[in-house]
Amino acid sequence: MSVKPDTDLGPELGEQEVFEESYESIPEEEDGAIILRNGEASADETMLRGPDPAEAKTPKKTDADKRAAFSRLASLRASNALDSMRLLGHLANPSQYAWDEVQEAKLFGAFDDKLTELRRTFETARAGTRKGNKQMSLRL
Repeated sequence: MSVKPDTDLGPELGEQEVFEESYESIPEEEDGAIILRNGEASADETMLRGPDPAEAKTPKKTDADKRAAFSRLASLRASNALDSMRLLGHLANPSQYAWDEVQEAKLFGAFDDKLTELRRTFETARAGTRKGNKQMSLRL
């Protein structure tokens, strides 16, 4: 393949048209507010008008909806947790893995702590108080 060093790649290859198309999408300023050329309102304009009343309120979930959501999510999340625990059990194969009592104690201690925290979360929620969510990580 040969390249001609004096080749002019000017407007005949479409450079000018590409520039004009990209220029069309640039917002224009008009009296301090940004108005987009395609007619959409800017973020500033939306903030001044406030939220759309039709989108402002969503209907409250019924108790049946909440129970159905809990059942669906609890089943899925519990299945994932149990599957992960099953996979952790594979680490107990001494022909493939080596560990010491300290690592084993950390592993089971973390599970015991998290299970206790999970029970407390449900107990406090049932009692009507709510505590912040803290994420736990385990480093062996």
